[in-house]
Amino acid sequence: DWNKVPDDVEVHALKVKGSERIEGLIGLKKDPDMMAMYIHWGVAAPHNNKLQGVIGEKEYIGVGGHLFAIAAEESIKNGFDGYFYGYAANKELVDYYCNKMKYKAEYIGILHDYHIMWDETTAKNIIKEYNYERKGI
Repeated sequence: DWNKVPDDVEVHALKVKGSERIEGLIGLKKDPDMMAMYIHWGVAAPHNNKLQGVIGEKEYIGVGGHLFAIAAEESIKNGFDGYFYGYAANKELVDYYCNKMKYKAEYIGILHDYHIMWDETTAKNIIKEYNYERKGI
């Protein structure tokens, strides 16, 4: 429920240029103790999620990559050199993020059993590949 997101979490919407329809959302929080951006929550819209929309189909691919690019860019903007982290929902997602994604996360497991992090080199590669325009910039 995005209405229950804490006040210190900034929610960013991903939209296709020229459209107001939301393709994905990511909630980010500055974490100076970790020197990184924390992904509070990230999700593709149902029509871009093969588990929620039409079975096995997505309207757009790469929504997750674009959401990670937002996290990486916000990390750099806030002086964290691109580092960002989050907690996967389960072990299977940890395995996916750390072993199967093109831009792999590192398993940390410090603050949570499913704690994962992306470093500055990976962040810069994500930004380069998932190039996008930011409204208002």
